[in-house]
Amino acid sequence: MTTAALKRALQPVKPGELDKVPPGYWAAIVDGRVVAWARTLEELREIMARKGYKKDEYGVIKVPGHDLLVV
Repeated sequence: MTTAALKRALQPVKPGELDKVPPGYWAAIVDGRVVAWARTLEELREIMARKGYKKDEYGVIKVPGHDLLVV
């Protein structure tokens, strides 16, 4: 993995950004901010392509559902 690829893969997300995304959805992250979200990864890729982003220009995270219990 190149340094640039690793940098994209390990993007910190700004506080409160993931609160915008419904539980169980996929979110696209650019510079620590959520720029789009969708139910499926394929749908998110299509949205980001329409917005003009290439696959290597954003990070992706799946927001956990309400049923996830962290202890």
